[in-house]
Amino acid sequence: MNTDKKLLEKALRKSWSAETSFLQDQWNESNPSRGQCAVTALVIQDYLGGEILKCTVVTDNDKHFFNVLDNGDEIDFTREQYESNEKFGDKEIADRKKILSHPGTQQRYVALKNNVAQHLA
Repeated sequence: MNTDKKLLEKALRKSWSAETSFLQDQWNESNPSRGQCAVTALVIQDYLGGEILKCTVVTDNDKHFFNVLDNGDEIDFTREQYESNEKFGDKEIADRKKILSHPGTQQRYVALKNNVAQHLA
């Protein structure tokens, strides 16, 4: 698919909700990207290709997911869920099948993918 990055970002931002967040109890409209990184990275890969990267969030030892395109550009639409001074560990390529092997992630991904498709239609 040949989708413009800005249109995709706009559709993703409109599509984020508690339903698509890993941290449903922490999600709110003032921080809509909270808990959206894995499913957002999967949807970005669907539309723009490239690889999904993951790194450790130093503060809470959580994982953060984002994308790198074939041309080397990194896309991280969910970075703002963290404090501006947050530190991250080394980046590594994430396995899409492993991300989707978690039932909750798969359900959230399908919901986000469907919402984005509606906004792009």
